[in-house]
Amino acid sequence: MKSADFFDVEKYPELTFSSTGIKPAGENKYKLTGDLTIHGVTKTVTVDLLYRGQTTNPMSSKLTTSFQINGTIKRSDFNVGGKFPEAIVSDEVRIVANGEFVQAD
Repeated sequence: MKSADFFDVEKYPELTFSSTGIKPAGENKYKLTGDLTIHGVTKTVTVDLLYRGQTTNPMSSKLTTSFQINGTIKRSDFNVGGKFPEAIVSDEVRIVANGEFVQAD
């Protein structure tokens, strides 16, 4: 998937997401909107964000906040894997990411 046929990581070594907004969508649920850049193409996308809570990390004694992001994008929107038909590689790509943020010193 790193080859020029897909992500072409030699030419495009980074994927970036820059948030532009967040809106409530239920208890502990939000719609996170931002600009996603893949393969040199930037598109505005909206994903579901679930706030999973806060706790004190027993290892560091620091406050830790947890989130989960879920969404779907189309690889064709970002010119990824254009040589491969959807029957071989789905055009829809599901994104699932879990993140923890630790309170700074």
